Amino acid sequence: QYGLVSVQSPVRQSIYSGPGVPISEDTDFTWNSFNSYANSTQKTFSLEVSQAFDWAELVSITAYQDFNIDTNFEPDRLGLSAPVFLSATSNAQYDYNYAGTRTRQFSQELRLDSVASDRMTYTVGLYYSNLDLDRDSERRRAVCSAAGNVVGQLCLPATIGFQSLVTEADLKNEHIAAFGQVEYNVVGGLKLLGG
Repeated sequence: QYGLVSVQSPVRQSIYSGPGVPISEDTDFTWNSFNSYANSTQKTFSLEVSQAFDWAELVSITAYQDFNIDTNFEPDRLGLSAPVFLSATSNAQYDYNYAGTRTRQFSQELRLDSVASDRMTYTVGLYYSNLDLDRDSERRRAVCSAAGNVVGQLCLPATIGFQSLVTEADLKNEHIAAFGQVEYNVVGGLKLLGG
């Protein structure tokens, strides 16, 4: 699997031009382990119900959204299944870099709209919203010490060390509001508006 990217490192260029690597030495492409992806799903639902009276209309609007995305990006850009020695300070293997986000939101609005009269109209209502956002990430990389290793070759098993990081975050947000607006026609095109 390939993606457009400029390769400036001579070490990487020598690896890419090695046997079994399916890209050319002067490539503008990268090579990975087929583990890069971005998968998302989204569901949105809404329902509006109204009831008319002689003096006003009652309106209810309910909505729900569920959004989920999972991604993995391979920072090492090496399509090898084992750590490769680049330098003592470089990632020898870094093909697991996962991040996921899920958003769930519910909202409810209840509104009363007056029937238009000669002089005054009004709107009053209540609003509620609940948001739940979860975000997690997982990373794993391999580093190799310089002892006995050759640049561009697989790391010696005894020199490989793995480092991992896992994070989880959860945000919850709740809103409750009341609102209202009154419009009064004083005379002609002159109106008073308050809310």
